[in-house]
Amino acid sequence: MWFASMPPDEYEETLLRWRIIAGTPSLRRRAAEFERETAGMIVGALPTSGTAEVVQAGAYLAAFTTALLAWADSGGERKLDEVFDEAFGALGG
Repeated sequence: MWFASMPPDEYEETLLRWRIIAGTPSLRRRAAEFERETAGMIVGALPTSGTAEVVQAGAYLAAFTTALLAWADSGGERKLDEVFDEAFGALGG
């Protein structure tokens, strides 16, 4: 994953940012809005975009955001790769 090669100071900064997002209801909602907007942009860039593609893009980004929030909610106690594995594992693949 992208975070495997992240320098320790950047890792800590990312955790701090996501802890702020996770702890602020309005920012948490904004993260969900951004997730949906990003899924829409991805689907819009595909040559074809049926229902399956829309669902897959939304599910992938929801898993990504959920993993980051779970990591932040744990204060970094949970390993980032474990929360990503758990979130994407819930998608069945």
